[in-house]
Amino acid sequence: MTTAHLECASGAAGDMWLGAVVDAGASLERIQDAVDRLGMGDVRLTWGRVRRAGTPALSVRVRPPHGTTTPETWPAIRRLLEDAGLPDAVRDRAHAVFRRLAEAEASVAGVPVDGVRFPTVGTLDRLGDVVGTCAGVADLGLRRITVGPIATGSGRVDRPLGAVEVPSPTVVALLRDHRLVATDVASELVTATGAALIAELTEAVQTAPELDVARIGVGAGAADLAHPNVLRLLVGEPAAT
Repeated sequence: MTTAHLECASGAAGDMWLGAVVDAGASLERIQDAVDRLGMGDVRLTWGRVRRAGTPALSVRVRPPHGTTTPETWPAIRRLLEDAGLPDAVRDRAHAVFRRLAEAEASVAGVPVDGVRFPTVGTLDRLGDVVGTCAGVADLGLRRITVGPIATGSGRVDRPLGAVEVPSPTVVALLRDHRLVATDVASELVTATGAALIAELTEAVQTAPELDVARIGVGAGAADLAHPNVLRLLVGEPAAT
């Protein structure tokens, strides 16, 4: 059974997940194919080697075409995923990730889950991050991903309806069963997309399991902060006892 451990010393975002799974060995071509199946136009995945506070990492970004109409509600995204012709494992994981995200947004906003509306700006990026990450996890053959403490940052972040505390209410709702650690970094280190992927794809543990590590994936965050803004994925097999 292929196992992995996720290190969230600088939180997690959707693009960091993408970078980590590709750097760990997932096929960028298969991930691109999964994103293409969404039928959302010429959505390209671009990549490059970067450094974050001196730490080498892989940056993978979703580049949507201009003027593309994106689904805004959970029912519309659900239909898109169901009609995309994705492999079953990818479709089911992506569906579950977005379901968790919609439920968290609904609980925060006090609306029915089918009434949740996602922001028009950024929804296509989010679709690419989620479907791409789920395709990468499937390509790596991961059966179990554990995660320890998750750094959240601190401060406040602006939203269309006003500023919210870090971590945001949506992130807290998604990661209620995980250990969140506030840091003195005045930045939002955990995005809702990154949190939804953690909530669905990982199992919270107190201590990292003993692994015979075969590969390490390091995904770069968008911001170059004073500390290494990266997400590390250690892939291997449980160590023999």
